[in-house]
Amino acid sequence: MAETFYIVHNEEIWFRYRNNLPRLLLAITRHIHAETMRILEEHRGYKGLRVSFAPYMSIIGAGNTKLSTLADELGITKQAASQTLTELEKMGYITRIASEKDGRSKQLQITPSGIKMLDDGLLAYQTVESELKEFTPQAELQSAYKSLRSICT
Repeated sequence: MAETFYIVHNEEIWFRYRNNLPRLLLAITRHIHAETMRILEEHRGYKGLRVSFAPYMSIIGAGNTKLSTLADELGITKQAASQTLTELEKMGYITRIASEKDGRSKQLQITPSGIKMLDDGLLAYQTVESELKEFTPQAELQSAYKSLRSICT
């Protein structure tokens, strides 16, 4: 009897694990990230990119960004942000420009190479999204988008 309960209980746990919204959203996100990175590397020739660069590039791309602002938005220390910024700078995607008001302060800007990488990233993402649309009926996809937008706002 106890063994039957154990098997049923494990099946229930497995079902709940496999069929909960947060896990499914994470799985989709991981798939989109992995496929986008694969396209950028294999078809666009990028090397050394990491998914973790995306929030940095998005925030810097919005303009008028200082290290302290970036770190605050990311919820990390200035030192941690600076390490990743150094990588992005070495790769040629961002630059640090001395502030006109305070020479010690640096403004972060995306370079033309960074803009191209963001554009290519968006195209790669759109490719992945269109591939996902092939497997999902349009009405279901529209309903999912609507539901997700309402959850996220």
